[in-house]
Amino acid sequence: MYFKSESPVTAQAEQATVHATGMESDNNGMKPQGSATPDSNGGTKMQSVPDVEEVTSATAASGTDLSNPYLKKWDGTPLQPGILYHRNQMIGLPECYIKENRSTANRADNWQKICREYGMGQPAKYVKASVAKAAGFTLVQTDSDGKDYPIPDEQVDRYYTKEDGNGRCAAHNKDLDMAMKDPSYKPFDFIFLYDDMTDPNLFYKQFISINFDTKKTTNAELTSYAAAVYKNPYTEYYNALIKEGFVAKAAAYFTFGKEPNREDMKKINSGKSVTINEKLIKGMRNALKVYKSAFSGNASAKLLHGVPLAKWTYTKIKEANDEQAIEALINKLSDRFENIKPKQMAELQDARGVVNDRTRTTEIVLREMFEKIIKS
Repeated sequence: MYFKSESPVTAQAEQATVHATGMESDNNGMKPQGSATPDSNGGTKMQSVPDVEEVTSATAASGTDLSNPYLKKWDGTPLQPGILYHRNQMIGLPECYIKENRSTANRADNWQKICREYGMGQPAKYVKASVAKAAGFTLVQTDSDGKDYPIPDEQVDRYYTKEDGNGRCAAHNKDLDMAMKDPSYKPFDFIFLYDDMTDPNLFYKQFISINFDTKKTTNAELTSYAAAVYKNPYTEYYNALIKEGFVAKAAAYFTFGKEPNREDMKKINSGKSVTINEKLIKGMRNALKVYKSAFSGNASAKLLHGVPLAKWTYTKIKEANDEQAIEALINKLSDRFENIKPKQMAELQDARGVVNDRTRTTEIVLREMFEKIIKS
């Protein structure tokens, strides 16, 4: 069976010399044992090409003419630890992928955009395919129709696989495809390190940690990063509140007068300003000054940093609407909360909702108590 590869790497590795593919006797002649190239799903295109004279091989060390000056063939030297490799200069390296890994094809476009704009923040990690096989994972190649084919056990030793970096590799394959078609196109620099580990148990634990237990970056963390990079006064203010111990949602209300949505986060992380209500924000910050004075003790820190107070304040200021009404509200908050009685403070600190009663949550109970204080 002949599987025609659509991989950009393989397309340039045709006309390979026989010795570069690894051959074995097969009746009347020599039979190529197959090789692999990266595909757009973070893995490889199936290259099992028996009984054809013109061998397609990703392991070719010669016989390939790369017209793009940004690309270079792999010279056949096995990967070594401690070297930062550039995949653009490793065309023909035999790669396969782990079937149990997360699908990366649907994320390739996004990764390509990110890597072209910002580069790779950290290298990918390659290991011998044999250690992944010994750990119990399924090593596969993919034909041009997207069908997976397990790599025969006797061929596993030929390949390398990615423990980390599959999504970015899928993006890089798209870039390589463009570079193969256009000699002037410069693909982004896909960098990777090789770990010569031999312990399948260690590989298994690392793989699970990297690929299945990855912690999603929170909006608070993303905003914190943006504050450090862009020095935007709003993100810096937000970041300062987070460092003081404020719950992320509470910090967002005091900073932006809302919870940042997806579009807001895109703006924040590209250095752009988020649309806000200036009058509302001014009122929120003035109210926070009052609260910091009123809730100065350790016992009341939870009240100060929590969501109920922030959301209640947001609602009151939004209802006030104009600057004069907001100023009057702030004065009232100052009078009531800075002169709060010890008994009222203790009640606020001890406030608890009713378990399994959504109509009597802690937030609802506290909002009622805040209303009682301001109306007293």
